[in-house]
Amino acid sequence: MKRHMKAQVARVNVSYEVSFRRPLLDWASAALPLFQSLYDRLSENFSLTLADVAVHADPHPAYAVASIRLFGGAGAVELRPDRWRATFGNLRSDEDRKIVMRCLSLLESGVEAEGRPDRHKSAQSLVAIASWYVCEGGATAVTELLNRHGLLGTPISQGFLGAEDIDFNVNPRLRNPREGWDVTFLIQPSLMEGTHLFANYSGTYIDGGRYNSIEQKAEHAKLMLTGMLEKIGVELTNVA
Repeated sequence: MKRHMKAQVARVNVSYEVSFRRPLLDWASAALPLFQSLYDRLSENFSLTLADVAVHADPHPAYAVASIRLFGGAGAVELRPDRWRATFGNLRSDEDRKIVMRCLSLLESGVEAEGRPDRHKSAQSLVAIASWYVCEGGATAVTELLNRHGLLGTPISQGFLGAEDIDFNVNPRLRNPREGWDVTFLIQPSLMEGTHLFANYSGTYIDGGRYNSIEQKAEHAKLMLTGMLEKIGVELTNVA
C-alpha cells in the first residue's frame, strides 16, 4: 500500500451564498434597508468608506445589486433580490479564516435583524471552497496520484485516440437527502504557479437540514474536503 502524499495548503478562496425563500421585488422598500443593516454591522467592525459601496437599481430585478468591497478588494458582499453572497480570496492563515467567519456571522445577524421571516429566511445556502496545495513530489507526483484513481481499471495507453498525454481528475458527488446536503468535488493538477494540486468543494445545504448555522456548515465542509483528499491519498499537514 502506497503511503499518503503530504501536502500543505497554500491558498484558499471562499464563497458563501444564501438564497431567499421569496425574492425582494420591492427593491427600494425591502432590499435597501436590509443592505443598510449589512453595511452598519460591517462598518462597525471593519474599515469601510463610501467608495467601497455601490448600489445599482434596475427595472429588471435580476440585474439589481448592492455591493460592499472589503479588505481592499480581497473580499466582497453582494445583495440581490433573490440572495446575498460573500466572497473572500487569497486566504493563507487560520487568522484569515477567523476573519471570514466573523464577517459571515455579522452578515447573518444583519439579515436576521432587518429581515422578515417570510421573505429573507434562507431556502438554501451554497458553500464553495477553492484551495491550492504544495505537495511533496511536485506536479509529477500529483499527476501519478490522480491517474491511479482516474484509470478505474481501464487500460488506456499512451497514444489512445491520438493523445500523447493523459491526465485525470477526481470529480465525485456525495449527498444525503435526509440530512439536506449535496456536495461535489473537483480535484485536479493545479495551474497556479508554485502549487501542485487544486481542489474545489461545492456544497448545497437545504434550510432545516442537519447543518444550518455558518459554523456547522464550515466544519462539515472542512471535514468533507480533508476526508476526500485523504481518501485519494493526500495528507494535509497544516490544517487548523
